[in-house]
Amino acid sequence: MKKTVILINLRFSDFYSPPLFKLVKDKGVRLVAIIDEQFKGQIGPHILPYLDQVHVLPSIAKDGFLSEFNINPLRLIVASEANHADDVRIVCTDEFNLLNAGILRREFSLMGATDIELLPFRDKLLMKSLLKAKGIRVPNYKLLTSSDSYYDIGKELGAHFIVKPVDSSGSHGVYAIKTAIDFTVCKNKTKHYECEFEAEEFIDGKLYHVDSYTENHEIKFICANEYAFPNHDYTRGKVLSSFPLDEHDELSFNLIQFAKKCLYVLGANNVVNHMELFVKTNGDIVFLEVSARPPGAYLNLTHRINHGINLVDIDFALQSGLNVNLNAERTNEKAFFAIFPLKPGRVMALKPPHVSSRFDMTWHVDQGDAISPDRCTNIINKAAHAIFYGTTLQQLRDDFNTIKHHQAIEVAR
Repeated sequence: MKKTVILINLRFSDFYSPPLFKLVKDKGVRLVAIIDEQFKGQIGPHILPYLDQVHVLPSIAKDGFLSEFNINPLRLIVASEANHADDVRIVCTDEFNLLNAGILRREFSLMGATDIELLPFRDKLLMKSLLKAKGIRVPNYKLLTSSDSYYDIGKELGAHFIVKPVDSSGSHGVYAIKTAIDFTVCKNKTKHYECEFEAEEFIDGKLYHVDSYTENHEIKFICANEYAFPNHDYTRGKVLSSFPLDEHDELSFNLIQFAKKCLYVLGANNVVNHMELFVKTNGDIVFLEVSARPPGAYLNLTHRINHGINLVDIDFALQSGLNVNLNAERTNEKAFFAIFPLKPGRVMALKPPHVSSRFDMTWHVDQGDAISPDRCTNIINKAAHAIFYGTTLQQLRDDFNTIKHHQAIEVAR
């Protein structure tokens, strides 16, 4: 039987295990990649030689950020491949193209999740509506309209609320609103955006994430982790970092049980999920959002170290229907990652952190670089990233608390 796997936008490609694509080719599978032109030079040597064909499609920014492909060229590619294969599978880890992948599966009767099944993991209003209907605590929210005023929203959600797109990621287009002036600035900056926006109750609490995957309606892996700060704070100069919770910890247990209820309500199956949850000061857990893809950033590296699992490989296996056993062996080490933010100005100095843990640090700027304010508006751009290694969680916890407040670059305005 001839089998073809079509990869739609190879985001996260750095995190696939090096042997994966060779193993897939050894099975006689045809591999076709559809790449956004801005990513075409970023396909690693562990993938590129094994691709039978690469389609590069135009990169069209949406609201000043990443966007989905026009679906018509995708249809033509899938139709052509379907004419020459008995089994075509689509693999997509790109948040913006998940629904495109689902539409194509539905239209061409391909195996895998359709857009209808994936929509609750893309539409932030829909996911909260479904969970709220089952009694799960979510922030109060409303779809924004052009006639909404700060005072009208404040009566419904409170004076401090969040405005964000209903279907974006990477903290792009997210605004913390505390005053009428904040709201006016937000409306002026987003008035030409194509997407819809929602207003959401501000939750005063600490942010966590729960990563998991389900197969045949069974949760096969799930873990809870603590963020240093809410992701949006990264665009305001805070470090983006995540720390693995002890699996025997009571908080970890409570977060996982809460997440399992959410996944059940939303119908997660044969999918990798990344869920974000707030824990309020009184201990109540509040759902924030969930996606149907592996976690971003360097969590895929630290999960491999901490849990002996590569969720990007798992995601490929689930979507492709291929049996690829590449789980890494769990080591005695523990690890966490940190991404250090940019600051507008000219880079005067690079400043590694002073911690007891061993760490590998990669710089994304050089001394003398000029950083414009618009490069500091999302979590895609960074000054540096690092992976920290230790033998115990307590040792790492101390360093995690240190690097939370570390400024990796010194700039002159």
